[in-house]
Amino acid sequence: MRIPGAKKARLTGRWIRSRLTGGALVLGYHRVADPDEDFFDICVAPDRFEQHLETLQRRARTITLSNAVESVRRSNQPARSVVVTFDDGYAEIVDVVRPLLERYEVPATVFVPSGAFGKELWWDRLKRLVCFPDVLPSLEDLPIPGFDMPTNTRRKQDPSWDTSTGRGHLVKSLYQALLTMTSDDRDMWLGKIERWADVPEGAVPTARVISESELKDIAACELITIGSHSVSHPILPELSTRDQEVEIAQSKRDIELVIGRPVELFSYPNGSWSSATERLLGPAGYSAACVSHNDVFRTRTSRYRIPRFWPGNRTARTFERWLSHWSA
Repeated sequence: MRIPGAKKARLTGRWIRSRLTGGALVLGYHRVADPDEDFFDICVAPDRFEQHLETLQRRARTITLSNAVESVRRSNQPARSVVVTFDDGYAEIVDVVRPLLERYEVPATVFVPSGAFGKELWWDRLKRLVCFPDVLPSLEDLPIPGFDMPTNTRRKQDPSWDTSTGRGHLVKSLYQALLTMTSDDRDMWLGKIERWADVPEGAVPTARVISESELKDIAACELITIGSHSVSHPILPELSTRDQEVEIAQSKRDIELVIGRPVELFSYPNGSWSSATERLLGPAGYSAACVSHNDVFRTRTSRYRIPRFWPGNRTARTFERWLSHWSA
């Protein structure tokens, strides 16, 4: 049962602890881009991200994730310490993010899914397919297992599906239906959606992960640390122990082969972890891992469950207020 106000109460408790005990504020981002539609709310406009960095330069002490882990372990965390991280390794890291990090001298860790080098992530493909037709076909012709198809979905009955809001609802509903499938099953159903939407073969992706050559390039930047985000971005706790081990260890080897240096940091795909998953990271050679729930990284926090805040597309003013609220 969901208790009204429980989330706010939890955040208030975490804020009070942050004031009493201090700790590092770890920020999480995905894309720095300004697309026509951001149904998953993962994009920060480039000018807004630059404003975030300018604020961090003035109001915080930006450090690497590894430095935060070490200083928290020693209980000597510098005041107003902030860490910047990126999940999914989107290609904007190369041309948009890196120049801004260098301009404001802010270090960052980039977590990359090694099985997606140069490719489109499945949820971006889903969004592209659903947004392609000027007029959507009937949803009754799209029998996706687990998809809770709304009533009155025929074109003549419900034209609202061709609005931005309607397509956003459809994309997110399909995302939930596809999320827990195996990669092979998901690819099969995405192919069905592609045919349903009558998308031509060879259509250009609107978003992609960095390529191997781009990964090697950004790894040469002194401000950027590369971490692993698994191979195929699954929900790890739903896999067998053996499959989890493969996702965790193979991604490390894949990335190390490209950049020629050890990879010691991990980010759980979809923010999903379990105690059993966590126990696999140390033996695989990882020194720390990030989750996705909001909290401050403090002395008693497991280094394999480092919490993060997601600033989103906040304006400079609201970001600075938020930072002042959380950064001790």
